[in-house]
Amino acid sequence: MLDRAIFSQKIISLASNARSSVAIPETQGILTADTLIWLENNQKYTLELKDVVGVSCFAESSIVGFVVYAYPLIRDGIIFKKRRRVLKKYRFACSDIETRSQWVKAINNTLQGLPVYSIKLLPRHIQVLLNPASGKKKAWQILQKVKSVWDNSQIQITVTETSSAGEAQKFINALVLDKIDGLVVIGGDGTLYEVINGIMNRPDWETAITTPIGIIGAGTGNGLCKTILDLAGEPYDPISAAFLIAKGKTRPLDLAVVQQQRRSYYSVLSLSWGFISDVDIESDRLRYLGSLKNTIYAILRILSLRTYKGRLSLDVVNSNIKTQSQCSSFEKCAICSEYTSDRSSSFTHAIADDFILVWAMNVIWAAYDLKATPSAHLSDGTMDLLVIRRGISRLQLLFAFLRSANGKHISLPYVEYYKVRSFRLEPLCDRGILAIDGEQVEHLPLQMHVLRGIARIFAR
Repeated sequence: MLDRAIFSQKIISLASNARSSVAIPETQGILTADTLIWLENNQKYTLELKDVVGVSCFAESSIVGFVVYAYPLIRDGIIFKKRRRVLKKYRFACSDIETRSQWVKAINNTLQGLPVYSIKLLPRHIQVLLNPASGKKKAWQILQKVKSVWDNSQIQITVTETSSAGEAQKFINALVLDKIDGLVVIGGDGTLYEVINGIMNRPDWETAITTPIGIIGAGTGNGLCKTILDLAGEPYDPISAAFLIAKGKTRPLDLAVVQQQRRSYYSVLSLSWGFISDVDIESDRLRYLGSLKNTIYAILRILSLRTYKGRLSLDVVNSNIKTQSQCSSFEKCAICSEYTSDRSSSFTHAIADDFILVWAMNVIWAAYDLKATPSAHLSDGTMDLLVIRRGISRLQLLFAFLRSANGKHISLPYVEYYKVRSFRLEPLCDRGILAIDGEQVEHLPLQMHVLRGIARIFAR
């Protein structure tokens, strides 16, 4: 093990996870790139650094030492063994202040991926944008629950509360970003949409969009939060989301720009038209039902099913196109032949038909309980496009809706699934709702294309 050590000094283990100062005899502590190792009662203990968020100093009586804060995953519950991260503290005494300083610097630097003897790290500073009106209106309670994770990581936070629609975008427009190390949204997908559009409408958007963004879901759906946690193998809860932010690792994230007449919108999640946007927007009248509102309204919409005449022009990367018998368009569609749009040479296919829904997704989970596009990737330069056309029965649509909880709806014969770099949607009827990241926009033709990996998110 010594050949893997990047730092080693004598330490004394105090009663782990307790306030007791009962000491174990001094032993050699070993720090590797992945672990902290020590002896306690003649038994070797190994702490995985992947579970550690930070370390701090303490002094009591004649003892000087440090505390390591870890959040290992455990399973608890009598019947259903639910996974969650719980705080465990590991307390160690050192022979002198200098040894303690070396340990604290070595561990903190290692957690940040730096050499153990690097200069002292400055505390990270995160701007938290909190929407108290999101979802069940528990954003403040969520903040109080997760704040200790960041305190234990020595992260400094500044909290700004939004009080009305559009306020988050205005705040981000004016925020001095070079004074912070990240942005965190405690709210729903609508708040995140405002943050992204606030950044992309700044004069310095090219550098501003590289500011790492974190999301702790406090809304109704929380699609991006669920996707990030799912990809990291983390439980879907606020502590796990705060833990990923505390660890500080980031990954690229695609954005999509939607152009409609002379206006541009920026999307991180989705664009919907037809059944999905009807349910998303119109169900707000049932907001008092909480997360049940979408399910109940979806059933009502299935019983009174609508169709929407429109035209889709696609730049397709991949699809699950099936048989020619599916085609009922009045213009040649992707199933019948390749099509080159006279509107844009980049479009290779077109579909013109009566649609039940058109749904473009950048994330796997549209909501925490809706796995809409299981093949979606956060930074592959494509949107995953679901299309259902006229001809599906109400029973079939209900079956697809029920199977969407685990992503099995995409195997159904009447569900078309495309990966696209860009597309153009032209509604050819008056009715219908167009929504970008759950926010309604004008019911007019639009074009969407993907900006590959230009944003950064806190993730694993």
